[in-house]
Amino acid sequence: MGMVARLSSASVVLDVGSGCGHHAYWWYRWFGAMSIGVDQLESAVISARLRLARLPLRFCVLDVSTHLHTVVHQEWYDAVFAVSVLTYLAVGTEECGDLPASRKTQCSAMRVMFAAVRVGGIAWNSHNGMYGGKWDPLVAWGPQYWECCFAAEL
Repeated sequence: MGMVARLSSASVVLDVGSGCGHHAYWWYRWFGAMSIGVDQLESAVISARLRLARLPLRFCVLDVSTHLHTVVHQEWYDAVFAVSVLTYLAVGTEECGDLPASRKTQCSAMRVMFAAVRVGGIAWNSHNGMYGGKWDPLVAWGPQYWECCFAAEL
């Protein structure tokens, strides 16, 4: 991910669903990139702060499904990553055609992520696991949702 995003010591990364800070650590160690991590689990944020206290990385507790927009500055980040996060967001009430409510919440978070990236930067949403030993397209967030999610931007 860091190579695709061309991370460097001049890069600022927003790590959505940062957990205990593993990705932020790798991006700093391998590329020198500075990260701001947000996660809704206080225990994960505390763990990241304790483990990585000597590094110039920041972590905060935040409900991504409802408050991501409060910490995001438009066109401020070189990269915004969400790895294994959006699928687990709480359900929102945003309208988006006939999408299930959970997809509406995911769409809302992705729109905030895209707005946060500088021109030439990257917004990355992926999942690093399988469900029940196989890939499940009904659970995975993919291009089948883009038209509804990003109709205004397309």
